[in-house]
Amino acid sequence: VLCAVTFLIPFMWVGADRALLSNKNDVKSWLPDTYEETATFKWYQKHFESDMFILASWEGCTLDSPKLELLARRLARETQRSADDPYRFFKSVVTGPQLINQLVEEQGLSREQAINRLRGFLVGQDGRQTCLVLVIDPQAEARWEKYFGSNPRKKFLHAVLDSVYTSAKEICDIDKNELHLGGPPVDNVAIDVEGQKSLVRLAIVCGIVGGLMAWWCLRSWVLTLLVFSTGVYSAGLSMILVWLTGTDMNAILLTMPALVYVAAVSGAIHMSNYYRDTLRTHAEWGLPDPAVGAPGKALKSAFLPLFLATFTTAFGLASLSISELVPIQTFGIFSAAGIIVSFLFLCLYVPAMLQEWPVRNIAKPRQSMFFDPGRWSGWQHVGGFILRRGSWVVAACVLLMVLGAIGASQVKTSVKLMRLFSPKATIIQDYAWLEEKLGPLVPMEVVIKVDRDRAKLDLLDQMRLVSEVQQAVQRLPDVGSVVAVPTFARPLPTRPGLVEKRTWI
Repeated sequence: VLCAVTFLIPFMWVGADRALLSNKNDVKSWLPDTYEETATFKWYQKHFESDMFILASWEGCTLDSPKLELLARRLARETQRSADDPYRFFKSVVTGPQLINQLVEEQGLSREQAINRLRGFLVGQDGRQTCLVLVIDPQAEARWEKYFGSNPRKKFLHAVLDSVYTSAKEICDIDKNELHLGGPPVDNVAIDVEGQKSLVRLAIVCGIVGGLMAWWCLRSWVLTLLVFSTGVYSAGLSMILVWLTGTDMNAILLTMPALVYVAAVSGAIHMSNYYRDTLRTHAEWGLPDPAVGAPGKALKSAFLPLFLATFTTAFGLASLSISELVPIQTFGIFSAAGIIVSFLFLCLYVPAMLQEWPVRNIAKPRQSMFFDPGRWSGWQHVGGFILRRGSWVVAACVLLMVLGAIGASQVKTSVKLMRLFSPKATIIQDYAWLEEKLGPLVPMEVVIKVDRDRAKLDLLDQMRLVSEVQQAVQRLPDVGSVVAVPTFARPLPTRPGLVEKRTWI
């Protein structure tokens, strides 16, 4: 058993590494394919441009800023790369001044009219602050994965943002902390980064707390190391399951290894205590070596309690698979599978280790200046109180359940992606700055369908229809700005005659 465990360590390391590299957090993929909204979104992607854009601005990025033009030219050069170049990220690069000049020169608007049309979108409410919009090539990610493989060391969107940061620093001497970025790619990268940070924080906290609790309960460094290695190996096995099934990690699934680690540590501590009790029993029987046969008897005594605890927990986690959100489904399924695998590993690894390296001194009376939970005399008083006042304890538990149910009914849900982040996160600060300087950044696309058989609309009629919808949406209290085709067209005639209509078209 121990040879097999040792042999699998490199594979566990590789599997965990590959699983982490597959970490993707595309919010649009969180809904199942059976949803009507998912089908609508795929239809939208098929008929319209991708929404993968990056909005960039900084303090001093105004309509007359020379740095804006320099950065736009530098990033626009990437659109001229060869068709198979993996570093050809962008399809187009647009700035506020460019659109203003286009409206003035091609549509006959005055500069003030052009600025007013773009307020809250590419131009701030002050009429001066502006930004740069980078539209990502829809084929760029496929080229990147084809060149570097499906799990490259640097993910595609991370490479895109790094190219923007690098260009801003090299061309305009704008530091990363001075450049404010927004857009769906920035959201996805921020979730990746924060998810990785959370995994590291969880690993450190779980490792320290698990190790301290194991030593506090067992008072043996050998058993503490055994418990810790059991938890780490079990967490690694859970990551291997993700890799072997070809499932991509996500921000929610990243918390699964910590859950499996805690469950494995708990089971290993239980197994160690059964081992201690077996050693004491053998010593009371007067056996010459109490450690002989102790691991097997400890496993036999601990198997049923651990089995019941493991599979009830796994069943509860597996029930999350009925959720219609894909990350919740994967978290429930792999958490349940990881806990079951950790139980099987625990039943093999811990007895094997104790068989090869017995811990005989654990059965001796412990002399410690620290509080020992296993020898606290107060447990008898706690147990006696529960037995004497059983009805009170049940009533208190029922009351807590009722309070929990009331609290659960008060839980409020939100579809705002920004609520996933800490208020101190960089993306929150960037979005707050961009919304203050430019306008709201949460986009929603509205598609107007016209039955061609019932409504004979020429181009001008269609433009007027879209303009009316645009004005109606603009009047909604929660809408900051509305951009549509009429935004970039000549002023529409109010009551066009045939000649005027022909002239406009």
